[in-house]
Amino acid sequence: MKKKRRAPRDSTDERAGSKRKHRAVDPQAVKLAAHWLSDPQTPRWAHRHSAKGWAPLLTAPAAHNWVSADINQLIRDYRGITGHWIATDPHHPIKLLAGILKWHGKDNLDDRPAAAILAQETEAQARRTLIAGCRRCSEYGWIIDDSGLEAEPVVRCSH
Repeated sequence: MKKKRRAPRDSTDERAGSKRKHRAVDPQAVKLAAHWLSDPQTPRWAHRHSAKGWAPLLTAPAAHNWVSADINQLIRDYRGITGHWIATDPHHPIKLLAGILKWHGKDNLDDRPAAAILAQETEAQARRTLIAGCRRCSEYGWIIDDSGLEAEPVVRCSH
């Protein structure tokens, strides 16, 4: 009597008995996920999965140069604009974020949720840097006189 042979194990599978095939993850998506998980604004439920666990979902946003602030702003927009409620400990966090990304729109990924906020912050930082380097104005951008007080009438510095 002949012995039955087992089917060879799939070479993409690292564990014996596992039926799941391991896909290569996009390094840019892993980087985005890691930054998102390290952001203090990120919801606690996101930490239930690793950066590699989030990477397949975040591949498309990473390809459109999203940052962690974009993901967090998207979650805030989803709650605020649509009025949807998000549990503090959702049962399936990856499915939840997948639904939120679907709501945002697959064809709409060039419209980064936090782009305007980040641009305002960058502009404000540039203004603060200019004011800090100027000898003619106070820390608020008002021209000062020789005594170090704001000159009367109060006028903004030219930068």
